[in-house]
Amino acid sequence: MTEGPIIIVGMHRSGTSCLAGCLQSAGLYLGEVNTKAPANRKGNRENRAIMDLHEDVFQANNVSWDRPSSRLDWNDSHVEWQAEIIRSYPAKRVWGFKDPRTLMVIDQWLRAIPHARIAATFRHPLQVARSLQQRDNFEPERALSIWRTYNSELVRICKSVNVEIVNFDLPPRDYERKVGTICGRLNLDGPQVAGTSFFDPWLRSSQVFQVQSLPQDIVDIHDALLSLSA
Repeated sequence: MTEGPIIIVGMHRSGTSCLAGCLQSAGLYLGEVNTKAPANRKGNRENRAIMDLHEDVFQANNVSWDRPSSRLDWNDSHVEWQAEIIRSYPAKRVWGFKDPRTLMVIDQWLRAIPHARIAATFRHPLQVARSLQQRDNFEPERALSIWRTYNSELVRICKSVNVEIVNFDLPPRDYERKVGTICGRLNLDGPQVAGTSFFDPWLRSSQVFQVQSLPQDIVDIHDALLSLSA
């Protein structure tokens, strides 16, 4: 029997595209995905149908990726749309998908696919804030607020179901080793078993900048993620 699909989750600018690409190189079927993007030279590895579904759910609830909420209502058409997407994937292949917004709707995906498995990634809040500042000209406070919402949800998920999670800030060799371990735990045995042929340190920025302090709740969330990924 084919094992459950793999849902790849994580905050925007936190390595979800890299993780998805690594898992894809280890044999995960992602379907037709974006392999080129202005803000990601190897593409965001997202399925347009799932992106459109999530966008419609967000719009129906008057939220957006940068004004997120995890309390979203799905109407009947959304549920059927989701079911059609699931049916479109091959039954005899291990498939998965990635969209950072999935964190806000993960409960609905787990209701639809109870046997799904989850792979996750996170990144230091200041690195995410810097990336969003560079890409979208967001003020640090706004970026950190978004980080808080997404990653508090990630902590909740990790405490309720089994999640394979990696820290995107790890040194390159440690990151590759961790992703290889995740591939093994997910029983991905494609031609690139280690799952890291996709990884390129240049996909991320490791610039450090000075701040006085982070809000304590954000520090606590990051500490929890570090503990969960150890």
